[in-house]
Amino acid sequence: MVGKRGFTMVSAVFGCALLPPSMASAANLIANGNFEAGNTGFSSGYTYNPADNANHTEYTIGTSGNAWNSRFTAAGDHTSGTGNMMIVNGSTQASKIVWQSSPITLSAATDYVFEGYAMRMGGGPNVPSLSFTVSLDGGAEFALDTFTLPGRAGVWSGFSTRFNSGAASKVSLFIRDTDTASSGNDFALDDLSLDTSSSVPEPSSWALMMLGFGMVGTTVRRHRKGKTAVSYA
Repeated sequence: MVGKRGFTMVSAVFGCALLPPSMASAANLIANGNFEAGNTGFSSGYTYNPADNANHTEYTIGTSGNAWNSRFTAAGDHTSGTGNMMIVNGSTQASKIVWQSSPITLSAATDYVFEGYAMRMGGGPNVPSLSFTVSLDGGAEFALDTFTLPGRAGVWSGFSTRFNSGAASKVSLFIRDTDTASSGNDFALDDLSLDTSSSVPEPSSWALMMLGFGMVGTTVRRHRKGKTAVSYA
């Protein structure tokens, strides 16, 4: 099964893919998924520390990682660049829970999409890696997928993973840090969402969009070559 933007999904039941950096879910079932309400609506195995950070396994909710830890990027949140995000100093303990949702009510036998955005907070050769698991009706967790943050510090990257509710009526979602490095294992989370459909365009839609952008670019270049002014209504 081919995922969004050409990435391969792991199976028909679940998978992970990169999202375009401006997409967001339309009917979010996660409380405070954008962290604008502060440190509420979720739990964590990490320690909340709103003051200056110096320790692993701590997090804060804020607008600037650099204001919390001078080694972190000053890049802003995913939505506006000025809002809140969850800023994390990664643990050296493998698979410690970074973020856990409150139980969410589901419809039976329904496909759900868990999406969100992550950003590396620091540089260096180490690249943080996150895992996504779910617990249905309070049962044992089962793995959905893992996501290694691409790119450099200060750049948001999206993830998308799917599961089917089966006969369950409740779900708890988990994000864990699978990295154990003491340096560079730092990241931010933002715009977490759970919905019955993804807001990411299908590959055919992306092809049409790219074709449209190419046509616009060709037209502009022709106008520039002919020194013709272009105006837009």
